[in-house]
Amino acid sequence: MAMTTIQIRMAEKIKNQTEVALRPMRLNMSTAVNMLARQIISQGAFHSKSARQKYRMQRRKRSWMRFNRGRIL
Repeated sequence: MAMTTIQIRMAEKIKNQTEVALRPMRLNMSTAVNMLARQIISQGAFHSKSARQKYRMQRRKRSWMRFNRGRIL
C-alpha cells in the first residue's frame, strides 16, 4: 500500500499528553491517527465512547421527563 505524509496542527500540551497516554499501549502518534482513520472509514462516522455515553444519558433523561410529565414528584 502506498503511504502519504500528513501534517497536523495541535497544541503542544495535547500532543505531549497524548504521547504519554499512548506509551503504555506501545503506540505512537502515527499509529493512533491511522487507527482513528480506519475506525472512521469502517463505521462511517467518528464515535467516541464518552460521546455515546453522553447521548445515552440525554436520551434517558428525555425519556424519563416524558414519562413523568404532568406528575408531581
